[in-house]
Amino acid sequence: MDTEKKTLRVELTINGRKVSGDPGQTILDVVRAGQLDDIPTLCHDPRLEPYGSCFLCVVEVKGSPRLLPSCVTRIRDGMEVTTRSDRIVTARKTALELLLSDHYADCVCPGQRACPAGVDIQGYLSLSALGYHDEALGLIRERNPLPVVCGRVCVRKCEVACLRNEVDEPVGINFIKRYVAESHGTPPLKPADLPDSGRSVAVVGGGPGGLSCANYLALRGHRVTIFESLPKLGGMLRYGIPEYRLPREQLDREIQGILDLGIRVETGKALGRDFTLESLRGAEGFDAVFVALGAPLGKKMGLENEDSIVGVRSALDFLRDCELEGKPELQGKVVVVGGGNSAIDAARTALRCGAEEVTIVYRRTRAEMPAHHEEVDAAEAEGAKMELLAAPLELIAENGRLRGLRCQRMELGEPDASGRRKPVPIPGAVVDIDCSYIFAAIGQDTDLSALAGDPEDARPAANRWATLESNAATMESSVHGVFTGGDVVLGPSTVIDAIAHGRRAALAIDQYLTCGEAVGPEPDFKSRRDFFGEIPKETFAAVEPEPRCRMPERGAVERVRDFREVETGLDEPHTKHEAARCMECGCKSVFHCDLKRYAGEYGVDIARLSGEVRRHEVDRSHPLISLDPNKCILCGRCIRTCSEIVGLGVLGFVGRGFDTTVRPALGKSMAESDCIACGACVESCPTGALEARFQYSRQGPWKTTRVPSVCTFCSVGCRLDLNVAADGLLWATAPNTLADGRGELCRKGRFGTGLVQGPDRLKKPLVRKNGKLEETGWDEAIEAAAAALGKGVKTGGAESVAILAAPRMTIEESYLVARIAASLGTGRAGSYGRSRRGGPRHDLDGLLGRTASTCAMEDLAGADLILVAGADPGATHPVLGMAVRRALREGAGMISVNSGPIDLVRPEDLWLDARRGTAGILYGTMMAHLLGRPGTGNGLPGIGALRESISSLTPERAAGLSGVEAAKIQSAADRIAHARKVVAVYDLDETLERSVDDLKALAQLLALTGHLAGPGEGLLLLHSDCNSVGARLAGIDGALEPDRARTALVLFENPLADYRAHRELAGIGSFVVMDHFMTETARAADVVLPAATLAESEGTVVSFDGRIGTLDRASSPAGGMANVDILARLAAALGAPDLSPDPAELRRALAAGLGLDAAELERVRGRGGAWPAEAVSIRSLEPVRIDSTASTANIFPYATLDAVLEKKLAEME
Repeated sequence: MDTEKKTLRVELTINGRKVSGDPGQTILDVVRAGQLDDIPTLCHDPRLEPYGSCFLCVVEVKGSPRLLPSCVTRIRDGMEVTTRSDRIVTARKTALELLLSDHYADCVCPGQRACPAGVDIQGYLSLSALGYHDEALGLIRERNPLPVVCGRVCVRKCEVACLRNEVDEPVGINFIKRYVAESHGTPPLKPADLPDSGRSVAVVGGGPGGLSCANYLALRGHRVTIFESLPKLGGMLRYGIPEYRLPREQLDREIQGILDLGIRVETGKALGRDFTLESLRGAEGFDAVFVALGAPLGKKMGLENEDSIVGVRSALDFLRDCELEGKPELQGKVVVVGGGNSAIDAARTALRCGAEEVTIVYRRTRAEMPAHHEEVDAAEAEGAKMELLAAPLELIAENGRLRGLRCQRMELGEPDASGRRKPVPIPGAVVDIDCSYIFAAIGQDTDLSALAGDPEDARPAANRWATLESNAATMESSVHGVFTGGDVVLGPSTVIDAIAHGRRAALAIDQYLTCGEAVGPEPDFKSRRDFFGEIPKETFAAVEPEPRCRMPERGAVERVRDFREVETGLDEPHTKHEAARCMECGCKSVFHCDLKRYAGEYGVDIARLSGEVRRHEVDRSHPLISLDPNKCILCGRCIRTCSEIVGLGVLGFVGRGFDTTVRPALGKSMAESDCIACGACVESCPTGALEARFQYSRQGPWKTTRVPSVCTFCSVGCRLDLNVAADGLLWATAPNTLADGRGELCRKGRFGTGLVQGPDRLKKPLVRKNGKLEETGWDEAIEAAAAALGKGVKTGGAESVAILAAPRMTIEESYLVARIAASLGTGRAGSYGRSRRGGPRHDLDGLLGRTASTCAMEDLAGADLILVAGADPGATHPVLGMAVRRALREGAGMISVNSGPIDLVRPEDLWLDARRGTAGILYGTMMAHLLGRPGTGNGLPGIGALRESISSLTPERAAGLSGVEAAKIQSAADRIAHARKVVAVYDLDETLERSVDDLKALAQLLALTGHLAGPGEGLLLLHSDCNSVGARLAGIDGALEPDRARTALVLFENPLADYRAHRELAGIGSFVVMDHFMTETARAADVVLPAATLAESEGTVVSFDGRIGTLDRASSPAGGMANVDILARLAAALGAPDLSPDPAELRRALAAGLGLDAAELERVRGRGGAWPAEAVSIRSLEPVRIDSTASTANIFPYATLDAVLEKKLAEME
């Protein structure tokens, strides 16, 4: 009957489907487990108790008059639930609008919002600032396939919107785009595994819109043909922009890069003359058509005889003919009418064509000219004159030939629809300008005559402005399957507008071809601060003014004589400097912000509920974590995460009502708080109010690839994800799915993982020549390393060669190091740091057959008593410390044996503050106390010898030796004896608290009380290095005699950083060092081999409790070679049998050497279990020594990464 009760399920109906769940589950739990719907929530975290604050997850439950939050509503039999309806959607939308009504933040920078193509400006500026120019180019090309072009001719709407204008000048966004596109550009590559869709698309028009559409269609596997009426592709880029601004070699190269994606081209083919839209869809068999005809006609000035007087023409015709027919010789004076970029282009081109004088006539002032001010400056520098506040009134001709232009003087009146002040005539004020040519650049018109050959039902609808109508989201015209964009839709516009239309159309055409219908992009929401009014000037008070880099250019006197490029481009240092001027206004969390995602999905309108807004100061006082209350939605997840998961309570709600914020208590800043910088609050935040501040001077935001890995900084073996933005540009976050409960990270794991990927890494092998280390190639370096080690064996014998290897490498690498030791014939292979700390430890070999943990870290959760023995895991192994805090919160008790206080101990816990060197006496006394009870220890082998060794210990004597009250010692013994499950934590590398036989006594105390090897309890033995257990399995944990060594291979350790090691290692005449950084030991070496970090490695590590951790390579090795390759080649150079550098082969060899099943190792790697799975059995109890001598072992951190990381963190802090 009891069994039946346990297996009973709750039956209910969700969205008309009968489902079941476990008693106690919430509606949200059941829906997510069964993937029945995607119910939104911002306050829910499966690791925390339900909270129900955001009201997003509401559902309808039959019989309930109101909507219920699914995250807190428990399921019950017969419940009928609806998770999506109009009522629910309205409620969720309202909840989101309430949250966003006070959300004072920019999702993306204003420059990106202003860019018609939506290019991720902040992202690529950040990459370029860090030197990742190739990656910056790739990011640009995601939305703009013509960065070389736009880097020269874009109208820079982004720079107009750039908030740096509020400080000094906008960031030179275009300058940076040009540099990364031109100097680091490679043609776009079609994905190798992209299948051919079998569908074909015709693109009519080879201008920027058509090229953009063709590019993105080809990248989706469609067959594309471009039809262009002129001899070459480019449209206005070629036939409307002069070569001195856009060199044809650069234009041709960029166009060819697009065509190389597999695009066919037919030039000299005009719509209406050579084909029709109907024939493309019919006889020629295209599945879709994109029409990008542009606006090729120059707008008329409306003056009498404009079409008949010789010397009057549009600027567009003049520029087009210069490209088609070559540079004309202009005799006389030229007037260009207009103030846009085409007018400036025509004026500067006329000067290069020999015009005696060029005057630009514009009806407003220079401040209102739409042309970019830098272009206007350049025209004036080249000699162009300005006739401002003048409008064409009459053409002056003689015998049908132009002789001048009469202009009406103007003044500025009230602003017109464009926002510019409207020019109005000044009565009687007229001026005549002598000229032989007039080039009108007052606008452009479309030419829809090309569509006349199509029947009306096959012809896209046009409007009264003679532009084609299209759906703004999909660019589909009134004719199904025909899409259109660019100037033929917008009227005369810009290159970037056409590019944006082309991409939007390509995505819609892809939908049309694959799904049968073009629906447009997913809804997107972008919060913006300026929605709430003008951004206060004080927002930018802390930004130091810094001049914008000036674009280098050829001198005006020289350049006006030819059509060679005027602007020569920034160099890399200036590019990086200019990119670093970006103030990073957009949110760093934009790509994983749940609030933004749901706001787009539910189509929120923040104007509906907008009202008073709070503008908080961002707390950037902490070097590793920032807190922005402007983005906070008061969901409480960070507060509960810090309290319930980390076990601290740094954050809390401060204030009341509308003024409530999340902050540290007592008005403290983050820097003043007790924050340990684990970043768990950052992981829990659904909006970006809490953000990690990584070591890079820029932080994107960037989309990343997540690569599973393991933390390298202690032996807990925390699983983590490496977020890779570019090769070498990465940082750590907790994994999306928790494995073995090890989903938290500490300060080192979260921030140190990326810090060690810094630019100060060793990148080239070094060999000492003539007393100086010099860079060399890998072949010479490995040969030199083998020669140095081989020479050591010949001159001093094999035992004079030592291998000093920190267990900071994979077991595969450790196995290769062991093979190198075997090739040299030396048994002296182990960690120098461990040796200085009194290791390797074999304290429990007699008792258990090995000195290893007897339970798992996860057993802390079920313990009712935790014994912390001479360890301080909250400081040395913080994630284990979090697990201890959680266990204490759930009701576990604690006994701490430590000479000083540790942060885990609470007032109600038992602290045995023993003098250093006396912990072993305490454990011996506890055993003696318990052995006085009848039956204790009976049947255990060796009990007699143990009893005899501690027979002299009494609580009173121990109190005198240790300083701990006798009653406390007895209480501790009784608590251990009566506890249901006990987990003891001991740090093998903690030397200050170590005492004679303390670990042996502790383990035997647990054995006597039945807590050493029982299910869910036992002894946890911590290490300082991430793969100490794996190194032991691989056979490189031998005892060292450094004072006898004459030659040393040193891996990942820096013994010469400690002055005491100099004496001990004074006999070593030759070092070969393999490390990540130029350490003191590396500087003394004959050969230095640059090592790969674990982030750059593939392999396996084993945690302190035997759990397997799997690493995938996330980045290329900084030195160009993986550690397994280096070590395998070195072993081969030393004469070892052929060793494969393949990690899987090395694991098989290791397992075979240990007599274990290699297949089982691979299975365990897949699931993250324990390996090798060894049962814990007590061989024999052993006597313990009674000695109160304090430990004198060294506590210096010899592992290179520890010292480097602490230095880097100190620099950040």
